[in-house]
Amino acid sequence: MKAAQDSVAADIKSVQSALSQNANDIEDAEFLLNSRSMDYRNQRASFESWIQTRTATASDDQNPEVVARVQEIEQLKLAERQAERAIETLRQEAVQQNRRLAELETQRREIRDAAYAPYEKARDWEVLKVFMLRLALTLPLLLVSAWMIAKKRGSNY
Repeated sequence: MKAAQDSVAADIKSVQSALSQNANDIEDAEFLLNSRSMDYRNQRASFESWIQTRTATASDDQNPEVVARVQEIEQLKLAERQAERAIETLRQEAVQQNRRLAELETQRREIRDAAYAPYEKARDWEVLKVFMLRLALTLPLLLVSAWMIAKKRGSNY
């Protein structure tokens, strides 16, 4: 049982370590997502301002530039979505690791429950042995004192 408990404890420690690393990875990925989202919003705002300016001037010679800017914004949106997917993947891994941790905790609890009955039996046996030893020491003294009270009570001693 000790070996099984040690094995489960080692597995729990490794899963907790993986969860900690996963939390750090999620934090890094969220930072990257925020950065890419901000890049996208800034580029999108710049594009909208540029389009309004272009509309006001009604210049047709800038059409290839419009297409290029739209493609650049689409690339930024794609990078943002990839960062979101990375976070989703990391969170899914965290859920799986939490489930594994719960399974390991259940195994540890089952090992402890299986060991509890023999432990209680051994503890009860030890309590009984201690009681018998104390009784073996005190019973002769109690018998002698009872005999002395019954037989020698009337004497001067």
